Formats: sequence, structure tokens, C-alpha cells
Amino acid sequence: GWPVKSYEATAISWLRSRRDLVYAPMADLINMLFQRGWRVLLVSVTMVDTIRALAAAYGLNVNAVLGSVPETSLDSGRHPVLRRGTDLHGPFINGDEKVKAIWANEGRLPLVAFGNTGGDLGMLRSAALGIVIDHTSSIECAECKYPIWHTHDDLWRNVTTYGWHVVPVDELPLPLFRHVQDDAPITVIA
Repeated sequence: GWPVKSYEATAISWLRSRRDLVYAPMADLINMLFQRGWRVLLVSVTMVDTIRALAAAYGLNVNAVLGSVPETSLDSGRHPVLRRGTDLHGPFINGDEKVKAIWANEGRLPLVAFGNTGGDLGMLRSAALGIVIDHTSSIECAECKYPIWHTHDDLWRNVTTYGWHVVPVDELPLPLFRHVQDDAPITVIA
């Protein structure tokens, strides 16, 4: 397996090469809530070590990162290396698994949840306030290097039922994407 520290450094380097992964307005909101004393969690189906690298690369201040967990193994001997495997340790953290992970980590459900896919339904339903980010945007399509993210149909069917707020990406302040300087300092917890 890949040493976890090498994976993290490579992930941070790759994430810095992308210019279309983090919405600047969302990064600003995350950092503002954190600075005002809110517990801020990043919850994603993505592998947890990749999300940690994303938070480091983009300077996101968060209390915890919850995601799918890769299997790891520890080399034998003194000062062993922790290695990242290719299989999952436990389930994909998606759908209701996100709510279970929040509960296991925090002992409570979220007050506010932001979501943009059908995999966020459980998390949005469990929060006192659900906010859906609508990715069907002309601005996003002009700036991103991947196909349009269409907000999942299941989200639209539930917006009215649960009274969730919808924030179209076109209504977010510009610049839409946060651009990280290649020489910007990073923080890696050793």
C-alpha cells in the first residue's frame, strides 16, 4: 500500500493543480462559521484522506472531516509506516450513512446541512435547516473543466416537502472558484 503521508502530499499537490473544486463563497462561509464558534464538518462520500487534503489545500477551517475510509495497515517494527489500502474499511459514507457518521462523531444531528446530490438527502432531512446548492449554472459551466453537475432529481422532489432553501450557483458572489497559489502554505497534521 501507499504510505498515508505520501498519499496526502500527492493529493494536496493534485488538488492545488485544480482550479474548479471549491466554491469561494462556500469556503468563506465555512471559515466564517468556524471563526464564530460553530462546529463545522465536511461530510462526503469521497475518501476521508482526500477530503482532509482538500481542506488543507484550500485553507478550510473545519472541526472534523467525515468520509469513506480506506483500509489501512501498519508495518511492523519500531516507527512503523501506516499504509493506505485500495479497499474500503466499512461502508461508503453516502445517503443515510452520512447521518450515522455525524451521529457517531458528534453525538447529535446537524443544525444546518448543505447538499448538492441525492446522496445528501438523509443529511438534509436530519438537519433543522437544509440548503440545496443548485449546480445547473451558466457561470459554473463556463468556469469548470468537467461536465455540468445537475442537481439530483431526488433533491428537487424533496425541496418543497421539507422546506429546504435552494441556492443557485449563479446567485453566489464572484469569483465562483477559489484559486490557490502554488506556493501558499499548507498545514499537515503530523
